[in-house]
Amino acid sequence: MKKAALFLAVAMITSSALAEEATTTAKAAKKVKAAAAATKQAVADATAKIAKKKKKKDKKPEAITAVAPAPVPVAPAPVAPAPALKGETAAPVAEVKPAEQKSRFKGLIVDRAQITENGVNRQLENDDTQAEGTLTIRPGYKLSDTTSVAAGIDIIHSYGSVDKGDGTSKATWTPLDAYLMVSKSDLGTLPGDIKTSGYMRFYLPTSETSQEMGQILRLRGDITLAKAWGGFTLSYLADPQYYFEQYKTYRNTKDAAAGKYSDPNGQTATPNYRLLHYVMASYDFNPKIGVYAMTGLDHKWYNKDSNAIIQKNGGTNNDGYVELMQAEGGPYWNISDNFVLMAGLEQDDYPILHQQPNHEGPLFRDEDTTYFVEGDILF
Repeated sequence: MKKAALFLAVAMITSSALAEEATTTAKAAKKVKAAAAATKQAVADATAKIAKKKKKKDKKPEAITAVAPAPVPVAPAPVAPAPALKGETAAPVAEVKPAEQKSRFKGLIVDRAQITENGVNRQLENDDTQAEGTLTIRPGYKLSDTTSVAAGIDIIHSYGSVDKGDGTSKATWTPLDAYLMVSKSDLGTLPGDIKTSGYMRFYLPTSETSQEMGQILRLRGDITLAKAWGGFTLSYLADPQYYFEQYKTYRNTKDAAAGKYSDPNGQTATPNYRLLHYVMASYDFNPKIGVYAMTGLDHKWYNKDSNAIIQKNGGTNNDGYVELMQAEGGPYWNISDNFVLMAGLEQDDYPILHQQPNHEGPLFRDEDTTYFVEGDILF
């Protein structure tokens, strides 16, 4: 009985202990489970946080399109040569200006002052010889980048030296024939990269001399072939002319007054056609300064008449043909885009007339030398 009670007591104690242990184990397991759940949640939160940061870091900002300001009205710029754009970068939208419109109107004013070697000698001897000049005025209009039209006139003028006899000024202004002109700066390129250009002039009989000889019209053409090698350029110029005349001869009142006619009823032959052709070489040391030299022949054919004379370097002949040899050269200076200054020597001679039978005569004579200074204004 006592054993049974003892076993029962032991069993109760053991059962109580086991129940208490089970309860403790359950509580511990619950805590472990809770801790595990908390750890899992913490890991999940940390992972989400890292992923969120990474996503934020990797995300690129959206492109923002700049809205250009509305164009501001700009007054047209003054007409002027457009500046070189080589090497310039594109301007910001706000700084873009409307393209300058180049004027199609153009023009040229040339004044060449000259005096011959004989004139210089006579001036040194206090003679009344004076220097002369040629003034050219030629306004024009550009039809395109390579084609222009113009109207021009040349005026021969003296510089008004004082006559040593009576002290009066001898300044004179003698306008020559006015003309209309069509020019082409690019007629094409020949094989060998030879550039061609040319013009055509229509001369009207506005001068006193042309009206006196009964001239109707004069046509003058020009064609230039040019080949460049760096700063050196070699050119050939051909300049044919044709005269439309009413008469084959006329009486030149100035020649008659000067006693150049041996016959009181003498006549002078009118020109028929003419050909000038030259070879010219030029070299540019830089964009501003260069030199040039040219030489060529001036052939003149007259309306032949056995009773008419042809003026020829102070002499006369009636063979209907005159040949003049010319040469010119000197430096030039492009002071600006609108002004060019030139100076040099010019020679005119009639080589056939002055050649001796043994052909030992001079090609050019010192007394035929002309010194000149020329200023060209372009606008």
